[in-house]
Amino acid sequence: MHKTPLKMGILGCGSFAQRRILPELRDLDTVQIIALQKRNLDEAKKIANQWHIPHGVATRDELLSNPEIEAIFIATPNHLHEEDAIACAKAGKHVLCEKPLAPTVAAIEWMLAAFQKTTLSVGQSIRFKGCVQKARSLLESGELGELLSFKAHFAIPVPQSNWRHRRDMGGGVLQDMGVHLIDLIRFISQQEILSIYAIANETSDAEDTVTALCHLEGGATASFECSFVQPYATGFEVIGTKSRLISTHSLRQTYDPVETLCHALKDETKIYLPVKAGNVYLEELRHYAQAIKGEVPSILPAEEGLKNQRVIEAAYESIKKKSVSFLQQL
Repeated sequence: MHKTPLKMGILGCGSFAQRRILPELRDLDTVQIIALQKRNLDEAKKIANQWHIPHGVATRDELLSNPEIEAIFIATPNHLHEEDAIACAKAGKHVLCEKPLAPTVAAIEWMLAAFQKTTLSVGQSIRFKGCVQKARSLLESGELGELLSFKAHFAIPVPQSNWRHRRDMGGGVLQDMGVHLIDLIRFISQQEILSIYAIANETSDAEDTVTALCHLEGGATASFECSFVQPYATGFEVIGTKSRLISTHSLRQTYDPVETLCHALKDETKIYLPVKAGNVYLEELRHYAQAIKGEVPSILPAEEGLKNQRVIEAAYESIKKKSVSFLQQL
């Protein structure tokens, strides 16, 4: 049976949306982009024409006034997310907002309060990586034993001219990449972070490298490092009482056909587990459309973004006070 696609609009059609979202729509019949917004009207129309999208508009109001649009994908800079999401809620639109939902816990709480008749979701795309879902499954099944430790890192050099270095625009490496690692730890372990000790290197307006150590509610430790200045590297390691799982160069979207997990056993045997690679943005949009239509439970509820932001704020507090910050009682 042919299913009607979810009709969406894109708010903030900058380089991210053009690189990561629009190209994936060619392979997705469950989502239809009705309109996109970019402040320069000529550019908006040019991009819309390039991707065969009916409307290119310059303002948020023009986008939200389109009665065809059911949901909005928010891809504006972080500091605009709160205002944009609340405007979408008032217009009666569902929202999928890029991570982080907003730069502060208070802003996210305001956003959540605005969505009474429609839904707010957070774009934690790494949840759709094959290696991440496989790691969660292996840990949940008991094959790794009880979780002892979790390690993760994410480094991508970002030019100083980029807005991600500006705190007034919601920048900082914690907001941009740290949120991915915090969510990764929470998603795979299925445990909450109880405390965090973080240190930062700040060579610009906002932090560009952060290293953190956390305690999880099940008693395990977790550590992560994120950086805008280190050479590119991503990966994670899940260490259990029976074995450990190692994933390298695995957290950024690539077009390699497979991803590989190394399952290292206690007797030093190493088993390589090939995982079919996919496009996280394609899978995220497919899942979102199905969730909005009630076909599957959502794994992207806004409450997940709120929990991640609480950890980020605790990390900032730890950096400032040079001591451990507690989110919950140990």
